[in-house]
Amino acid sequence: DFSPPYMTNIAAMVTHSDVPELDNLQNISTAFEGLSALAFEGTLHEERLRAISDNYWPDLPFSFATSNNEIMERVTASNSYFAYIDVYNYWRAAENGLPVRQHEAGSEPSEQFGYILPNNSDWEPVIRAFFEADGGYLNSDSYRQIMVSHLGEGLADLLENARQ
Repeated sequence: DFSPPYMTNIAAMVTHSDVPELDNLQNISTAFEGLSALAFEGTLHEERLRAISDNYWPDLPFSFATSNNEIMERVTASNSYFAYIDVYNYWRAAENGLPVRQHEAGSEPSEQFGYILPNNSDWEPVIRAFFEADGGYLNSDSYRQIMVSHLGEGLADLLENARQ
């Protein structure tokens, strides 16, 4: 079982900052010609890249990495790759001055995070009640303060907008 979602994640499509902005996902094979998809194998991010290959770029070249850090190292080292990473990882890389660009045309606010519970847990109704009380926990000042405290105001705003 899962709790109600407490956050919406954005799968950020990223490249080196020197790669021109992707204006439309349908143009990706032309706009990103010469680049390879870089994926963390077995993840939803790899599935997103496979869908791009299936829908827009049948001969899309793929490379694989074994960690988010490796993806960021390879993407920011050259104009050779594009990848998906969680927006938090993109945000922190950009804050740290790494040469990385997010391509909104390919980014997706499609994942929701929740707590995993054992099947038929007696905690499920308690947690659901907590999330629903007083107009919803995600609409509370307490939730907002926690988001800003841990993520910063800009990233908290971005994730809140993705949720809505």
